[in-house]
Amino acid sequence: MSTEEIMDFDREPKKKRRVEEETPAPKSRKKKKNPLTAVTIFLSVITLLSLFLCLYLLKMYKDKTVTEETKTPAVSEATYTQEELDLKVMQATEEGRNLGSADVKDFIRDIITTRGAGLYEILRKLYPDEAVYSDATGYHFVPLSPAIPKNPVKDEGLMYAPNGEISYVLNGETRSVKGIDVSAFQGDIDWTKVAQSGVKFAFIRVGYRGYGSGAMVEDEKFRQNIEGALANGIDVGVYFFDQAINAAEALEEAQFVLERIAGYNITYPIAIDIETVDDKVARGMTISSAERTIICRTFCDAISNAGYKPMIYGNNYSFFAMLDMNQLSDVPMWYAFFNTYLYNPYQCGIWQYSSTGSVNGINGAVDMNIAFPLDAPF
Repeated sequence: MSTEEIMDFDREPKKKRRVEEETPAPKSRKKKKNPLTAVTIFLSVITLLSLFLCLYLLKMYKDKTVTEETKTPAVSEATYTQEELDLKVMQATEEGRNLGSADVKDFIRDIITTRGAGLYEILRKLYPDEAVYSDATGYHFVPLSPAIPKNPVKDEGLMYAPNGEISYVLNGETRSVKGIDVSAFQGDIDWTKVAQSGVKFAFIRVGYRGYGSGAMVEDEKFRQNIEGALANGIDVGVYFFDQAINAAEALEEAQFVLERIAGYNITYPIAIDIETVDDKVARGMTISSAERTIICRTFCDAISNAGYKPMIYGNNYSFFAMLDMNQLSDVPMWYAFFNTYLYNPYQCGIWQYSSTGSVNGINGAVDMNIAFPLDAPF
């Protein structure tokens, strides 16, 4: 779904997805050279390790408190005096320090040396029952919904080819399917060469709603792409870049898509693309999470009622901040996360793992995906 900056607000904005989250959300500043770089790095590592230890101890205390609360009857806060509460905190902290310091050091060493992990991955490992994401206001921890199936993908099953492609293999069986997603920004595509390169499915952009004007526009390469892919035996799904601000517009977007795919053999899902737009005129950023959830629900229901499979495309921020996934638990996720491991606490049908892939038959970069039809059927 790569896009470019265009002044015409009937078009998509510059690529804006924050799918790679191994650095904090606020923009970093350019660093000046410093003769004490080695000392600075050493002190930074010490600080980071201290932070990890504090996080681990806090987690242990949190888990201990929750466990104790489940073992004792519900009581009012007045049951404990301030002195008793202070003693309880001190005892839990000391116990965590004594029992967990060696474990946390081993954990940190393992995850850094084997993965080169950053703060995000550490936090996500320490808090597996919460979704972790960030924005300009800081880090957020969202309790996972029990209504949504959890992610079954195992790290050890992810295989990495020299060209950067990822596949999923368990017990010697390949359990993923290679795919791409394209739009007019890929130009003219040689779909015969794409098929010969091993691509089995393609998501093709049908169109988009302008983030300024609200006008809906068909992707200028949509028909050329869908016909080329189908003619070469590639399974096809489609997506629409959403900027609706109410349910009526969401229904209008669904109808726009349905009219254009009529007569084509669509075997993969029809996705609504939910993303942030970093522009003050972006109409889709003026609504609440509850309103956007209704929009998404309306679009997906219209697609399902027409006999197709709906899907939601997004990243961590899309799923955990922009939408209430409790209301959309039945809709499969197409998850954008650019890394060599898959972080999504929830089950996803498709993982978009790169925006800089290379496929024979396409000039320039293309988004790479794998589908998990054996683990998360859609």
